Amino acid sequence: DQQTEQVREFLLKTSVLDQFSAPLCEAITGQQEAMRIIEQLRQDNLFILPLDYLGEWYRSHALFVDLLRKRLYQLNPAGVVALHRRASRWFRQNGMFHPAVEHALAGREYSAMSELIEVHAERILVHGETATFLRWLDSFPAEELHTKPVLVAYQGLALMLSGQRPVKPLAFLQETALSEVSLGEADVLQALYSVMKGDAAEAIRFSELSLDKLPEERSFLRILALDSLAMAYALLGDSKSAGYAFEQVAALSREVDNVIMTLAALSNLAGLRYQAGELQAAADLYRQVIEISRERLGGRSQPMGKALLGLGELAREWNDLETARDYLFEAADLFQQFVDIGLPLVYLALARVYIARGAWDKAHNILDDAMRSAKATRTTPLDDSLTELMGARLLIAQGKLEQAERWARSRDLLDRPPGDIAVMAEHSARAFEMLQGEYLTLVRLFIAQGRFPLALEILEVLLSHNEKMDQMRRVIEVLVLQATALQQQGETEAALQTFARALDLAEPEKYVRTFLDEGQPVARLLYQAIERSLSASYAGELLSQFTDLDFLPAAQKLKSGTQDQLVEPLSVREIEVLELIAGGLSNREIAERLHIALSTVKGHAANIYGKLGVNSRTQAVSRAQSMGLLPFEQD
Repeated sequence: DQQTEQVREFLLKTSVLDQFSAPLCEAITGQQEAMRIIEQLRQDNLFILPLDYLGEWYRSHALFVDLLRKRLYQLNPAGVVALHRRASRWFRQNGMFHPAVEHALAGREYSAMSELIEVHAERILVHGETATFLRWLDSFPAEELHTKPVLVAYQGLALMLSGQRPVKPLAFLQETALSEVSLGEADVLQALYSVMKGDAAEAIRFSELSLDKLPEERSFLRILALDSLAMAYALLGDSKSAGYAFEQVAALSREVDNVIMTLAALSNLAGLRYQAGELQAAADLYRQVIEISRERLGGRSQPMGKALLGLGELAREWNDLETARDYLFEAADLFQQFVDIGLPLVYLALARVYIARGAWDKAHNILDDAMRSAKATRTTPLDDSLTELMGARLLIAQGKLEQAERWARSRDLLDRPPGDIAVMAEHSARAFEMLQGEYLTLVRLFIAQGRFPLALEILEVLLSHNEKMDQMRRVIEVLVLQATALQQQGETEAALQTFARALDLAEPEKYVRTFLDEGQPVARLLYQAIERSLSASYAGELLSQFTDLDFLPAAQKLKSGTQDQLVEPLSVREIEVLELIAGGLSNREIAERLHIALSTVKGHAANIYGKLGVNSRTQAVSRAQSMGLLPFEQD
């Protein structure tokens, strides 16, 4: 009240601004001496704070602004809308997009706001500002938004990118002619949603439609369309086509410096390598994702969560269960932070780690978490069925076969003849691909129940399908199950032939849990493989990682023929040194125990490593145990 009328009017009108400059103030107040007034306000300490060293931009104290805005609304509520519109116009003219939209929103200037958003939509989504984007579009009255089908399509894309189902946008776009959205945005949305539903054919159709419509400069939408195309081929099990599409996604994303989509493409390529059985190549790609995430994004990104999930699965396969658990906990943290789609998959991977350790209570608890997470997202029913599937595997592992059979009956698996499964594999590859996990679990149930002929019929179909699709990880898994079924059916020679092929395929990538998870039948097969020199070194490494070998013949029975497998047998002294190494003694302690020089001990150790073909003490002990040169447990 102590200020002049000019200053009071200036303060009230500029209170609609979060920050202001002299030219902006002149545009919305109509006063031509804004800089002088600002300087006066600073000298009078009227709560004006500079925002830069040049003295161009300022803001008022938050409490002071709040007071001024309340006064403005009391004195001239109708004039507030006009002030916001003037501010929006000035920000538009000066290329300041965000405040232009915010003031257009406050001024209910929806036409100008929609034009701004349409022009900048791709840039907003590329930078991950989906929450802001959705807030803006939610502010539109429905009748205003529906005059712009392109914005409805973008709204659906933003929902998808934030992990939500685009139900309302899709319903509107399907009711109207999709051709109204002339540049393919709606087709991209439909393609993404088709992938989420698991409808690969529909996803391919809409992806290709959008790529035909979208010009080259619409790079972000083209990336999303290519990504949908790749995911659709992956759903069909067409790894070659999926890999080519993901490589295109990665190349285009690098070209326009879209880091997030580059990481997503690399992560998806890693997943394909994993399915193809190329575990080392998959691990290398996942590590690239993590390295780029740390360099460009500070180590926190959604694709990094997927890469950590992948590395967790690989560490579990290689039987490094502690490392697997660490990766998966970190992955869960990232999924919870960015988007909860995929979180149930992390929980399922953790459940497999706990199953491998025999921690049944923890496995059940984490499966409960997976089910709660799956039901909470409601984006796709796939995670619900995968959670139920893992629950069935846990029941079989615990010997709760009646409960597991109830699951199989609920999925209509028990009354489906194996011939029908073969027909599905031949004529509906996509449907069969989605059901493979169920059939593998059903096979494990049949083996546990002693229904070996049924198990073997289904496994033959699975083997043929996965060989055709070059899904070598699954091929190895199927061969291991075939071998165990044949062995328990009494067909030892056929079992060993099948098992030998599994070992040959698995050894280059060092598979472990694929063998260990099937329990004692595989341990017996490994023992027999060593006896017959079938991938004996690798079989020995696997056998040494079993925790329960009481059912095997005494390890001493292996010794008679084992030394013959070495190019040069170990000497008596070398075996003596090896036994002390296994007992945990250091080289110096061994030298003292045997009353020989330390250099002599080192020489013996070097000879032992060379003859066994290993590089460390741990490897030497493991190799010697697998060959029967040492007992499996040392006192």
